[in-house]
Amino acid sequence: AYVVGLLEREGHEVDFVDAPATSLSVSELKQRVKRFAPELIVCDTSTPSFSNDVAVASALRQQNGASVVLVGPHVSALPEVALESAPDIDFIAIAEYDYTVTELANALQNKTDIAKVKGLVYREGKKIIFNEPRPLIEDLDSLPFISDVYRRYLNIRDYSLEFCLYPYTDIMTGRGCPHKCIYCLWIQTLTGNRYRVRSLDNVFQEIDQILANMGNVRQIFIDDDTFTAHPERVREFCTRIIEEGYHFTWGSNCRADIVDKELIELMAEAGCRSVVVGYESGSQQILDNVKKGTRVERMESFTNLCKEAHIKIHGDFMIGLPGETRESIRKTASFARHLNLDTYQMSIAVPYPGTEFYRWLKEKGYLITENFDEWVDENGQQKCVIAYPTLSKREIEIALRDSLVSSYLRPRYFLRLLRIFITEPQAIRTYLLGARGFVKQLFRWYVLRK
Repeated sequence: AYVVGLLEREGHEVDFVDAPATSLSVSELKQRVKRFAPELIVCDTSTPSFSNDVAVASALRQQNGASVVLVGPHVSALPEVALESAPDIDFIAIAEYDYTVTELANALQNKTDIAKVKGLVYREGKKIIFNEPRPLIEDLDSLPFISDVYRRYLNIRDYSLEFCLYPYTDIMTGRGCPHKCIYCLWIQTLTGNRYRVRSLDNVFQEIDQILANMGNVRQIFIDDDTFTAHPERVREFCTRIIEEGYHFTWGSNCRADIVDKELIELMAEAGCRSVVVGYESGSQQILDNVKKGTRVERMESFTNLCKEAHIKIHGDFMIGLPGETRESIRKTASFARHLNLDTYQMSIAVPYPGTEFYRWLKEKGYLITENFDEWVDENGQQKCVIAYPTLSKREIEIALRDSLVSSYLRPRYFLRLLRIFITEPQAIRTYLLGARGFVKQLFRWYVLRK
């Protein structure tokens, strides 16, 4: 979406399509592309969907001869492999690609030398050329407002999150994260290990635009990798909301290491409704193994402070991290139940290419397959691709199922839901959407036996 705004700023005519969100078929997408007749197609990619992404991009290219550039973490981690496996793909824009794609479009239109476009990888005959790397963007205020691109091209009612009121929109006030978790994909492939931020003046200009032009939005979600990485900036953000008389509901990604009661209460007073928190594990040894940089007891203190301030928590947990055992899995499941959060995401750890986690598993021989087509099943559901000497793939998958069931299907959680429905009836739809997905998964596990 940022690329769309930059391309328009440069005078290019753009169409922006999110086909999965609107259930757009490949044939329908081809018709839309045929009508628009682009000269450049930009396709976002991911590891498990890479073959499908390339197939769709190739079909669009063959239809009208447009050049194709792939972006995203997968091709940033494996650019050479990606190009060698996809003969119809012309370019790859590595890492933070906003200006790379924009400069490529300018070069193609003006027929200037693409060798000067930093961050670009491409073929020259049989040779693969790596242009000079592009440094991370320092002046984030120079980027367009992403919410304006959403407003003009997407229907926000096509999107929902179980931890946001519906409908919502998201913004980013910064990129990158100073922490060093070995599994984190975005930091290690796209945005870097340093938290770069927009000025708060620029952030509030975007918020003003959302409040003026997107009146149906019920919550703004701040999708920085770790919005609370600079606590004093969060304090200034919240103080400004209160002192300038803003009234809007928001949430953010957050680390569970804030034990500053005053700051959490200030966030709540400023309209913070929910936070998304990566707890990952209830075992301190596992947290240390993945360089999480926090303590179990500190995470519990943070959780209690958020509950006292009536800030809802969506907790992320992972099973299958380095050093995982049956006992550490039991600790994680028990910890999740003990915290009694509003919503949970319990998932199998995914070792994405480009991460330290991926490299470690390869070195140890614990990665089951590097055929990325095998990373999801025929329904697009995540599959376990890890097996440890003392913990099999099947054991990890069963542990995931049992942990989720034990977290959600218990009286204490139903009582918590009942209190939420009584005090916040506007959230009922959001929770029902999440429940529908969970019931479908239960059906697959216990009826289809998958």
